[in-house]
Amino acid sequence: MTGPSSHFLLHTVSAFNLALCPAYAAVSMVDTFDQGGFSITGSGPMADETVSLPLAQRRVASFRTLIGTTATQTSTLNSSTGTLTMFVSGISPSPTFPHALELVYQRGGPNNITGCTDFILGFSELSGVGSLYIEFGSSEGSAGIHRVDLTGAGDILFPVANVRPSASNSVDSFNILRFIFEARSTEFSFTLNEIRLVPEPSGALLALAAGAGLLARRRR
Repeated sequence: MTGPSSHFLLHTVSAFNLALCPAYAAVSMVDTFDQGGFSITGSGPMADETVSLPLAQRRVASFRTLIGTTATQTSTLNSSTGTLTMFVSGISPSPTFPHALELVYQRGGPNNITGCTDFILGFSELSGVGSLYIEFGSSEGSAGIHRVDLTGAGDILFPVANVRPSASNSVDSFNILRFIFEARSTEFSFTLNEIRLVPEPSGALLALAAGAGLLARRRR
């Protein structure tokens, strides 16, 4: 298809891509790891960086670990390659408190992502067994946490509805967004390339239907 009709359809698709989450227009990307850069260890200080992202102006990374552990834990963000890596070797003394990397996005809110259904995390490499959960707010909770297993590379979906809220942060108004990556095997590692948001399907269908209807009227 060529001509004015094809150009109109392309513009319709482009407009749809810019409004993935109706409640927070033009937000589809959380982080593609092309800003900043750090390398941290389990016993070292956290990384605290200023960033310019749709849902944050500050990114903080640190390891959750028990005192006295002998595990090796490292994490590196390489903005040149756009990757975040995590490597853990060793088991936590407490099965209910596994070694974990916490990635926190904050400042720049309040944010509203009620028009989105899922977070999608793109792993280009993953070895071992881990788990992931996501929270709104600054303190880690323990009740009602929804986890997803991390067992191989590829895209992992985490429903926005399963993100744990806090007293002052929820899906329609939050300033802090926390991703917790837990090591569940003796050795666990990954390379993460991006974190994005998935639009609500009904919004996508409405946008495409509207575009198709207008195109049909122009053809008459």
